[in-house]
Amino acid sequence: PDVEVVEELPRPVKGDEDSETVLRVFEDFGCPACRSYQLNVYPSLEQDYIETDKIRYEFYDFVLPANPQWSNVVANAARGVQDRQGNDAFWNFAEAMFENQRDLSTELIRTQAENVGVEDVDVLINDAEGGVYEPVIESDISTGENKYNVSGTPTLVLNDQVLSSQAGANYEVLESALEQVLNQ
Repeated sequence: PDVEVVEELPRPVKGDEDSETVLRVFEDFGCPACRSYQLNVYPSLEQDYIETDKIRYEFYDFVLPANPQWSNVVANAARGVQDRQGNDAFWNFAEAMFENQRDLSTELIRTQAENVGVEDVDVLINDAEGGVYEPVIESDISTGENKYNVSGTPTLVLNDQVLSSQAGANYEVLESALEQVLNQ
């Protein structure tokens, strides 16, 4: 498809935008461990630290690709949603993609994009399949590899410290790391 690439978008952020405590998460929409993190660890993190504005939470794309057919398309679609509908729509769409990861499809993208208010869904899907947001995604991957030595997903980086992979799998491990930083 003939598409014009988008070079940059704002970082998807939740929580206190001005917090000095920043948790960066590098994820692949096709990664089963990322889905597990989203379903089992993230809800407590959101309730205890994000909604209470204790931290700034940032999303970074890190397409491995865990799912060669869908990882990249969904990452592009999520950024397309963000570009059209903003930060909140991005998060809602991303959450739906992780929840329905076993059923990734053009139809799922269509339905979830409509759910968050995207009107030009056919254009969004064309953009996603054409890699319109590739420069944004590549920039995230480059940051992960070059700044934090990210090689797998999910990778959580607290301020500039890469947490053990257990932090993405076990809320108590993540909570302990956060408390250590917040109580310094």
